[in-house]
Amino acid sequence: MDNAVVRIPTRIESESETVGPLPDIAPAKITIRWLPHAKFDHDAHRSFTCTSCHAKALSSTETSNVLVPGIENCKTCHAPGPEHAESRCFECHTYHDWSKRKEVKPAYSLPVVQTGGR
Repeated sequence: MDNAVVRIPTRIESESETVGPLPDIAPAKITIRWLPHAKFDHDAHRSFTCTSCHAKALSSTETSNVLVPGIENCKTCHAPGPEHAESRCFECHTYHDWSKRKEVKPAYSLPVVQTGGR
């Protein structure tokens, strides 16, 4: 990438005149991760339309509407059997923070195997 300068506007401008300063806008309070113990990869679902999972988005009029589909929606594809996508718990749920795991040191020893005098 070259060292191009990006111009960040400080005023509202039209082609012929400067209209005025940019308005103050309150920061958005958006929840980044709705399900903290689950993961979802939108990229893995690119072959679907957004509304196949988020049908209520078409009628939503408020930014406060939570449009996360329920698990029953997921289970239409994620179900047991070879004709379905992976459905075991680990596919979505990450309940354990494996970076904080404690290694288990076994406190036993294996018995000596008897070979019958050989």
